[in-house]
Amino acid sequence: LSIYSYDFRKSKPSWKKIISTQKNRLDAITVSVSQTGRVTHNTINVTPDHKFFTFKGRALIKKTLDHILASNEAICLVDKLPRMKPALETSNKLAYLLGAFCTDGNIYLHKGIHSWRRGTVTFTQKQCEYKQDFIETVSEYFLETFHQELRPRLKTTHSYIDGRLIIGGATDHRCYSLSVALEMKELLRSLTILASSFSEEAALNFLAGVIDGDGSFSSNRIQIYASKKNVLEAVMISCLRLGVVPQVTVNRSIYNIQILERVSDILAFSRKIKAKPTEKIHGNKLFAARQIFIDIADEVNYKGRVKTYIKNNLLIDSRKIKQNILPKVNELLRVELNEILESSLRMQRIKKEKDLGLIDVYNIEVEADNEMDHNYIVFTSKYTPLLVSNSHAAIVSRELGIPAVVGTENGTEVLKEGAVVTINGGLGEVYKGGIVKSAPVAESVVTTERYKTATKVYVNLAEPELADKVAQKYVDGVGLLRAEFIMAGIGTHPKKLIHDGKKEVFVDALAEALEKFCTAFNPRPVIYRASDFKTNEYRGLIGGKEYEPIEPNPMLGYRGAFRYMHDPEVFNLELEAIKRVRNKKNLKNLSLMIPFVRTVRELREVKKILSKNDLHRSPSFHLLMMVEIPSNVILLDKFIEEGIDGVSIGSNDLTMLILGTDRDNSEVASEYDEQNEAVLWALEHIVKTSHKHGITSGICGQAPSLYPDLVEKLVNWGITSISVSPDVVDSVRKTVAAAEKKLLK
Repeated sequence: LSIYSYDFRKSKPSWKKIISTQKNRLDAITVSVSQTGRVTHNTINVTPDHKFFTFKGRALIKKTLDHILASNEAICLVDKLPRMKPALETSNKLAYLLGAFCTDGNIYLHKGIHSWRRGTVTFTQKQCEYKQDFIETVSEYFLETFHQELRPRLKTTHSYIDGRLIIGGATDHRCYSLSVALEMKELLRSLTILASSFSEEAALNFLAGVIDGDGSFSSNRIQIYASKKNVLEAVMISCLRLGVVPQVTVNRSIYNIQILERVSDILAFSRKIKAKPTEKIHGNKLFAARQIFIDIADEVNYKGRVKTYIKNNLLIDSRKIKQNILPKVNELLRVELNEILESSLRMQRIKKEKDLGLIDVYNIEVEADNEMDHNYIVFTSKYTPLLVSNSHAAIVSRELGIPAVVGTENGTEVLKEGAVVTINGGLGEVYKGGIVKSAPVAESVVTTERYKTATKVYVNLAEPELADKVAQKYVDGVGLLRAEFIMAGIGTHPKKLIHDGKKEVFVDALAEALEKFCTAFNPRPVIYRASDFKTNEYRGLIGGKEYEPIEPNPMLGYRGAFRYMHDPEVFNLELEAIKRVRNKKNLKNLSLMIPFVRTVRELREVKKILSKNDLHRSPSFHLLMMVEIPSNVILLDKFIEEGIDGVSIGSNDLTMLILGTDRDNSEVASEYDEQNEAVLWALEHIVKTSHKHGITSGICGQAPSLYPDLVEKLVNWGITSISVSPDVVDSVRKTVAAAEKKLLK
């Protein structure tokens, strides 16, 4: 299956292959979309955290709907749809016939005992002078296409209005052919699909046929009336094939489709309407002035008007941008603005109409090789084509062994379609051309077993389905088993399950996943890190919005040990799952690690919760603490004295918090450096302090996967374990072995 999507490299829509679909039951809202923001009937149901496309400056970005609504911003829609490769080419004459027959035609099929016995194709028109060209064209095209004549037959109709007999007349133009009737029936049944495959000229002919049958022209606009949904869809898709976005209203069961763009081009093919439209003063391709121009307001402020547009948050016509703004700006801005104007995008306003509560929500993931191309086009109730982002969970590429480079600043601009490149996912490098010498080569267990090390080499895991496969590697255990992916798989917020009396659903699912890991690695240790979802991530679970606050900075918010202390219900369920695996399944290789412990008091309170759940430290059950906050480093002696068996360094968060840098924020990500001397000082202090107190020290962040020099430093300082993603276990073990050999010498 394929779906309409948008290709950002080519700045135009395309067909993309669907690689997965999802259905969830989530909280959703109804929003309306229009140019003015006042239309309420053109709606779509969507989750507030779904990402839409919008502009920031001249850059196209993804932004969650709730943030777009809060900022009163406009969203992007696609105004031209790509052509679907047709199974059979639709001729221009057949396209016109389909337009005429879907409005003024009928197909009659008379069934016999075992099959269709007779078929009749009927085209009905009142004989009028202004319709004569229309009737003659239909008859001519029909004969050329089907090699059968439409024969006229006058008919009289009788009806009563207010008790008065009204007699009227019209002419049926008929073809008595079963084969033609069957063919026309199938063509009209497949009208929506056929419209997707129309060439531009075929689309113009089809629209002309529809207009000649059930359309009119007034007030400089074409109006088409459709009572059948497939006719509405075919008209809309034909318009969008031409880069035209119609306006649709509904009166009872009749759709009124108004076309204000390319009117002259469409009417040139009409056989009934002879009027000539005048040139429109205002266009329909609009962009949000505030979002496009706010950072260059002084440069583009034509006659002082643009600042008014920005101040009042108005949409500005593309014609005005071309005529009044492009001549004023420098070459760089001219290029940026031209790219926007020549793209197949335009903007409209979006407004929340109502809350829906829990509904079935569907999502699609398309085949794409960059983040921006993970998108598809979804239609509102009146067929406005909105551009939305995939809402899929990120693939754990490292666990799957698939090279991936994310967070590139200009990769999608530098790399061109069809170029041959080599990707080193381990180092985040992309090379021009084929295989290069620095690309890592996976080694088998047999060849890596000779690299025996005193330092344990553990693996970071999240997906239960991969446990058996990864356990076959030469690895000493699981140094970090993430709870979050298992919980995301359960799908529902654990507090909602507790509220609904279904806490066993959570415990069963978590225990089952833990059992898979522990069985696969037994007797090697498996260290389970308790849940560390941030509030914004918890809100993404079913029912999450009922139980999670909205925080300005979730990374530094309600998470980790602090959450367990103040609301231990969910943590208690995790402990119950751990006990079930250890005691009922007799898998004693499972231990627990506590994340994000801000203070010694928090650690003390968490230990009290463990004690209440009858979980105590023992030779087989170890309690570890993540070290990922500067306070953990500074007061490490006191944390250790409180009673823990080991620490594991979360180098990602620790680096961000030491340097005050968000690595996911492209504005400052360049300052994120795990080899900064302040970070290295902290790592050395952690390892040596742990060694002094006789507890284990490990690291489970990304740094050892990226920097062999850092691995050597950690080994020299005396770290007891290094936990990395499955794809680099072998290479890191080799690095550790080399560092230990060098240290012995």
